[in-house]
Amino acid sequence: MCGAAGRRALVARDRNRETSDARFVYERCTACATVFLTNTPPDLANYYRGSYYGFRPDGEPDWRGDDFRESIERERVQLLLRNVEPGRLIEIGAGSGGFAAAASGAGFEVSAIEMDDGCCRYMSDRLGIRTTPGVCAAAALR
Repeated sequence: MCGAAGRRALVARDRNRETSDARFVYERCTACATVFLTNTPPDLANYYRGSYYGFRPDGEPDWRGDDFRESIERERVQLLLRNVEPGRLIEIGAGSGGFAAAASGAGFEVSAIEMDDGCCRYMSDRLGIRTTPGVCAAAALR
């Protein structure tokens, strides 16, 4: 993000959907501490097809109204609040906005970058979150 060197932070695989055996290498910037993927697959959108975003027939995302899933997002925001005061927050890869909604409710000024146009519309129209569509977060941030 800032142009400084990165150091290996972790290696992960797709445990959520198990669409691939690929390993993803993340580094942490030595200057600004941003964690970033170093080997972004050229077919990144393929990891997010089908039912990935989970919208119900009524047009609401499947996290909406699910007390357990909403509590998970609120807990994630509480982890964030242990380290920073509410302020500006950009969520990259926000999906249908569960975390963005919880962060907004906790006083953060939230905007989101998301590659799915339907999710962008939902967050913008229903949650009031400013969204930017895009697969490349660096380009969207510019």
